[in-house]
Amino acid sequence: YGFSITDSLILSDSDQIIILLKDILCDKYTVFTASNGEAALKVLDEEKVDLVISDILMPEMDGQQFLDYLGRNFQERLWMIPIIVISAQGNFTIKASHSPVAVLKKPLNLSELFQYINCKPCSSKMLERRLLLKKLGFTSPAQFMAWQKVHQEMISLRRDPIR
Repeated sequence: YGFSITDSLILSDSDQIIILLKDILCDKYTVFTASNGEAALKVLDEEKVDLVISDILMPEMDGQQFLDYLGRNFQERLWMIPIIVISAQGNFTIKASHSPVAVLKKPLNLSELFQYINCKPCSSKMLERRLLLKKLGFTSPAQFMAWQKVHQEMISLRRDPIR
């Protein structure tokens, strides 16, 4: 898997964010838009997307649920898409099974956004990790996370003295 972006998806219920990012990205990329996670999944079913920029707070299916869906419902094509999350929340933590490349705080710093869009090594490392998990037999990031939790519990049980 090489990493080159030709098509991107902007996922936000904010018209301002969509217009801003679409205007910036449309010179280099084909840009698709969606106002919530359900609409984004329809775009992903119909189009080949190489990058998703996703807001978190949205109606219907929010960004957190969207990321979780991608992590739980393994389709290699979807699992390999780099995602940049944007959020107005300061101390935001991703609690989903699909890890984003970056979490950026609003208001957006466009130079920081472009660092992540253009950072091939960052995205390549993420893709390498995901391909390794696939080679090891995991069918989704969520499955790996569950295995990792069980593995950690087993290790802690081995360390506890038998009473």
